[in-house]
Amino acid sequence: MPESHATDSPSQAGVSTFADLYTRTGTPFMTRDHDQFERLFHGWTVLQPGVAYGPQWRPDPDDVIPADPSSYLTLAAVARKENYVC
Repeated sequence: MPESHATDSPSQAGVSTFADLYTRTGTPFMTRDHDQFERLFHGWTVLQPGVAYGPQWRPDPDDVIPADPSSYLTLAAVARKENYVC
């Protein structure tokens, strides 16, 4: 279960710009804070590194992680459900 979502950000202008782009495509847009996003994984095992801001989630060894990753508009995580059959 891979998931990524836009999140509330200290940069409300960034969130507004992102929401405007989605609105123009007809795609629903909803932000979730860290706790709301984490609750989407109830009953699943969240894999490492857990719920993280986009630049913190499994960066390549040469990636530079920003000083304030919370300024990014995305949260990401991957989870596994034990004994789950598709």
